[in-house]
Amino acid sequence: MQRSGGLWATVGLATLALVAGALAYAALQSTGSTSPEPLASALTTPTAKPDKVPTPDKNVTDAIPSTIEPPLLMVNSSLAYRGRTGTCLGGANLERSTNGGKAWKPVDVPASAIVDLRATGANSLEVFGADERCRSRLWTSADQGRTWSAPTRVPPTFLRLPFTASEIATPTGVVKNPCPDRKVAPLSVEDISDTSAAVLCVGGDVLTTADGGATWSPMTQVAGAQAIAFEGPNLGWVLVRDGGRCPGYEAQVTQDGGATWQLGGCLGDAPNNDERVLPALSFSTPTDGMADLEGETYVTRDGGPTWQLAG
Repeated sequence: MQRSGGLWATVGLATLALVAGALAYAALQSTGSTSPEPLASALTTPTAKPDKVPTPDKNVTDAIPSTIEPPLLMVNSSLAYRGRTGTCLGGANLERSTNGGKAWKPVDVPASAIVDLRATGANSLEVFGADERCRSRLWTSADQGRTWSAPTRVPPTFLRLPFTASEIATPTGVVKNPCPDRKVAPLSVEDISDTSAAVLCVGGDVLTTADGGATWSPMTQVAGAQAIAFEGPNLGWVLVRDGGRCPGYEAQVTQDGGATWQLGGCLGDAPNNDERVLPALSFSTPTDGMADLEGETYVTRDGGPTWQLAG
C-alpha cells in the first residue's frame, strides 16, 4: 500500500508540473517573448541623464590636487575676488575687495571647491567649481556674491575638471590633459575666448589652443612658472618662483602668445618652502594686474614692470 500511494503522488506532482509549464508557455506566447527576461535586466532601473562632462561614479574623495593656482579675479582697479580652492569634501574660501586689494571681506561661497572665478560685469560673479558630489557646477551672483543662484551644469568652456587630472573641459567637449605628463593636473587652465586658451603645466610648460581645444601648441617653457594670466590670445604673464633674479617671484610677459617671454618686475619676499603653496595672478586690463602671494596682495599699473603692495 505504501508503494502504491507513493506512485500516485508522483504522478500527481508530474501532472501539476506539466500544467504549470503549459500555462507559463502560454503567457510567454501572449507577450510575444520566447524566453524569460534575465533577472539582472528585470532589476535594472533607469539612470539619470549624464552631465555633458564626466562625473565621478565612486565615493567622493579629496579629488582636487593641491597643485592648482588659487582662484583670483581682478574685475577692475577697485573690485577683486580671491579665495582658497578647497576640495570636493569642502574647504573653499572666498573674499572680496572693493579698494584694490587693500582690504578683504569674506563672501559666502556656495561651492565645495572653487576651480575658477569669472565676471561678466561690475556686479556679476561666476564661480566654477564642485558640489558635494564632486560634480562640475556653476554658481552665479548678480550682487557681488551676496546671494547666489542654484547650481547649474557648466556650459561649454575651458576648465579644469575637479575630479580628474587626466582630462580638461573645452568648448567642444572633454579632451585629454595636454600637459607632457597627462597624469599630473595642470596648474592652471586659462580661458581666453570661446576658441582659445592657455594651459600652464607643472614644470613651466605653456600650451595654447586656438581651435577650441582640438589641438595644442607647445610654447616656450618657463621654468619655475606657477601662475598664469592672459589678456587676449597674445598678451599674457606668468609668475616665476626662484628665477634667480628676484628674492620672491618674478613676473614675465609675452606679447606673442607664449612664443617668447620678457622679464618683468619682482614682487614678494622669499617664497614658502612648500612648493605646493602657489601664487595667483589676474589682469583686468593690459596694464592693471593683481597677484596674491599667500595672502599678500600686489598690484601693477604698468603691465608688470613694477609691482607694489596693495596695502
